[in-house]
Amino acid sequence: MDELKRRSLRGLFWTATESVGVAILSLGSFIIIARMLDPGEVGAVTLAGAVVICLNLMIAHGFSDALVQMPEVNRTHFDTGFWSTLVTALLLSGGCIAAADLLAAWLGEPLVADLLPWLSAVLVLNALGAIATAKCRRDLRFRPIAACSLAGRAAGAAGGIWMAVAGMGAWSLVGQQLITVAVTNIGILVLARWRPGFSYSLGYAKRLGGFGAHVSASQMVSALGEQALNFLVGILFGSTVLGHFAVAWRLVQLLRSLIGAAVYQVAFSAFARLQDNRPAFIRAFAESTRISCFIGFPIAAGMVLVAEPGLLTVFGQKWANSIPLFSLLALELLPAFFTMFFTAAYRAANYPGWVLVMASVYLATGLAAVAVASPFGILAVCAAWTVRGFLLLPLHLYLLKRLIGIPPLDLLASTIRPAIATAIMCALVGAASVLSDGRMQSVTQLVLFIAIGSLGYALTASLIAPQDMRRRLFGALSSLLGIQARQRV
Repeated sequence: MDELKRRSLRGLFWTATESVGVAILSLGSFIIIARMLDPGEVGAVTLAGAVVICLNLMIAHGFSDALVQMPEVNRTHFDTGFWSTLVTALLLSGGCIAAADLLAAWLGEPLVADLLPWLSAVLVLNALGAIATAKCRRDLRFRPIAACSLAGRAAGAAGGIWMAVAGMGAWSLVGQQLITVAVTNIGILVLARWRPGFSYSLGYAKRLGGFGAHVSASQMVSALGEQALNFLVGILFGSTVLGHFAVAWRLVQLLRSLIGAAVYQVAFSAFARLQDNRPAFIRAFAESTRISCFIGFPIAAGMVLVAEPGLLTVFGQKWANSIPLFSLLALELLPAFFTMFFTAAYRAANYPGWVLVMASVYLATGLAAVAVASPFGILAVCAAWTVRGFLLLPLHLYLLKRLIGIPPLDLLASTIRPAIATAIMCALVGAASVLSDGRMQSVTQLVLFIAIGSLGYALTASLIAPQDMRRRLFGALSSLLGIQARQRV
């Protein structure tokens, strides 16, 4: 148990390093490129990319997560997973190329027909490294994953910015993605200490595919819920509005994935090894959720508070229409941080089907919310999408109680103190906003709000929850730093 904790903390260090680095590179390059593109061009790439994002989840999580979850595997399992994933990617990429013209006509955006065939190459490139990544995840070796991901993002950022400066418009975003996935997956094949062989087992393929089908289906349904929002906004309000929406949506999702990608990989791998020790499993889950709330609540609220000065400072006045959209969408991060570890817990406890059920519920309710709100405009659509996340929390709590035995009241109690500290932080920043009364420049206002909010939250949380701050947050960090120090020795 202690060894698993140490390896999980070490893995969290590297995945967190990867996530922070990826966020900085992605956000920085996106800001630079977006300032040189028109909202309509960003909207067109968003529409084409939505298709590839959904299909890519089958490549990234299907056979890969099955290999991580299985108690025992051998060489043939990995070879079978590799060739099955590669063939699936080739078929999906071919489908994208064949359907590009029809999709462009349906969406009313001709540029999609040119962009989609090139973007579909992302599927094949990701398939080349998916199983090697799974091998590293299974062994809790997250360092090579982080190194390759950061190298890929850096190369993609450089290439995309160069293309934007050269006046290539929407193609700069396409080039950025292709360079990123090519460098990342070639790198992981080199560093993973594994090479695909030519052994293949239909029996293994069926077993891996059984678990992987649930994972892929749930990921697909979840992505459809998110990408359907992009499609509907584009169809209902046009590419220009979609461009403004895409900037707000991408910023929110980038921050969500910054933390979510890191914690999911480590949590799923660690929870899977505790699946036969239910008391330890429950303790690990409760502790993870408590930390997630302490970290996530102030981040979500803070994004709303600094939306106006932040977007004006970073993107410029051209993207001012994205500000109210960003403020509404950022509120969805509050329930998202609370449920951060739920999916990993369901799958690690061998209930992947329930992830699919929840993803289907989110998709159905999300589409219904958009349909009801769309006559009232894009702001109403964003508000309805966000409210849906709060309304579905009771269902999540019911499933955790029924399937895993985690008491809902214990989890809800873990949100009280971070919620109080966050509310006080909001009051302090709100008072500063009233006192400034628009007399400050956006960048000055942004720095002031972040400083007041960070200091206010840290002091409040230390007063009302000193044990949580010292023992959980700082204790975990100290343990992690100790591990890294021992590694250097």
